[in-house]
Amino acid sequence: MRRRNPPSPPWAAAAAAVAGVLAVAGVLLRDRLAEPGGAAFFGGLAATGLALLIPGVLLAPRRPAAGRLRRGMARLSDFWLVAVPGLLVLHLHLLAVTGRPTWFYAWLLVDRTAHAWAGPEGLTPNLGLFLPVAASMGLAMVAVRLAVGRLRGRRLPGRVYALLLAGGAAVALHPAGWASAPGGSPGGWERALPEVTGPTGEATRDTVLIVLESLRADVLEPRTMPRASALAEGGLVLGRHHAGANSSLLGLHGLLTGRPAAHAEADLAAGVMPPLLAAARRAGYRTAWFDGGHEAAGAGGFGRLAGPAFFDRHHAGANDDWAAGDAWALDRLADTLAEPNRPPVFAVVFLVATHFNYPPPPADERRFAPAAGDGGLLVPRPPTGPFRTPVVNRYRNAVHAADARLGRFLDRIDLDATRIALTGDHGQSLYDDGTIGHWSRLSDAQTRVPFFLTGPGVPAGRIDATTAHADAAALLLRVLVGAPIDLAPPERPTLLVQSNPVRGTEDWVVLEGGRRTAWLRRGDAFRLLGPIDTLGRLRPTPPPGDTRVTRSG
Repeated sequence: MRRRNPPSPPWAAAAAAVAGVLAVAGVLLRDRLAEPGGAAFFGGLAATGLALLIPGVLLAPRRPAAGRLRRGMARLSDFWLVAVPGLLVLHLHLLAVTGRPTWFYAWLLVDRTAHAWAGPEGLTPNLGLFLPVAASMGLAMVAVRLAVGRLRGRRLPGRVYALLLAGGAAVALHPAGWASAPGGSPGGWERALPEVTGPTGEATRDTVLIVLESLRADVLEPRTMPRASALAEGGLVLGRHHAGANSSLLGLHGLLTGRPAAHAEADLAAGVMPPLLAAARRAGYRTAWFDGGHEAAGAGGFGRLAGPAFFDRHHAGANDDWAAGDAWALDRLADTLAEPNRPPVFAVVFLVATHFNYPPPPADERRFAPAAGDGGLLVPRPPTGPFRTPVVNRYRNAVHAADARLGRFLDRIDLDATRIALTGDHGQSLYDDGTIGHWSRLSDAQTRVPFFLTGPGVPAGRIDATTAHADAAALLLRVLVGAPIDLAPPERPTLLVQSNPVRGTEDWVVLEGGRRTAWLRRGDAFRLLGPIDTLGRLRPTPPPGDTRVTRSG
């Protein structure tokens, strides 16, 4: 008589199903979202689950048996069965609304340079933001616990269980792999500050570069930013401007060095003075930095680019409230510009009260309604329609309040003797590309920013060529030294960069004419991913001549 496979324990059957789900999730996250870390994370969870389940298979008897080891394994598996799906839903929720995986935020929690945004009170004041995420995780855990209770009375044949184990193990142990693309790397995107000279005296006027956090290109309009948009009308506007990156440090790097973000890591490691600041000094300016105390000023963070060592004067406040810190920085800048008998100043002021979670101004200053509360920001929303409007209004209220603070600063200075440039360090997605925030996709929402320059010696007009912050730095240099400005520059390839510190890679998008091409960089090796749309999504049709890259073990 043929011997039948022994049945598995009931908890092992349910756990095998969870292990299979984790394995499939690892494949989807790795292949569809280009996150090799996803495979490692979920592969590790699946492998751990398999390691816990193997003793259950070996110990599976034909009838229930008691024993300390069996009871201990059952309790451990009960915990695993509930916790892992909860973690999976937590990860997928964060991935859906922010575009970033769970381990990215885990890295932020342990990286000391990232703590500047949390302030001295840590993350506690922002816990309300994560209520939707916690609710999703809790519901998933409850649902799985109920499902396990229903499965207690059922058993799977041993061969089915063994097949699930084998499949999960194969996926968990499959190497992620990475290979270079034939044909080298993209070209034509390089930039550097030009060697320009110009007249002195009248050309050296106070020049202020105002950088606002997370400033979208579409908010420079009369309703949201009345003072800034009015100022831009008489100046020079870059009509198709990108930050060159979707994170603060890389965006500011382009503005102060005139080099694309692909060079940021090497430039920051070198610790040399940013070229635009050095050029301003040579032209007779004194350089100054102003912020409300929100950024790390030490060896890490912005200190590697905008620390006291690089500026003649460095003003960093210590304000826990972002809006109060921005007001303080603008007041210190106005005081500096009012000082008599001094050399001309090239000042950079960094304002952060428009950063996520877009702190709302007092109720009587909120212009746009309805506006989302803290608990509504991380609720997934469609890219258009009324369900998205409260999130957009919350952001616009924060920007409108920033514009009002900017207006009070402008009222204190002599605009006839001062040049003003305004831009954002990067853009901000408000579910336009399916996510909220930045530093997750190289979409237009996260990289497009406004840029205008106005004041003495600045020609009025609009440049419609595609530009990035490295181009804006060259424009600023020409204005600083009084050199002529080309109002009709030719189109050139423009590079957008997203750094991925967790997995040691960079995402690149090269804009060239009407084409957008995505690349993945690791060290000096490149992988061509193919065409990408304005939402930061890879398109299925490869560019002409593309050769698909195979995995390497």
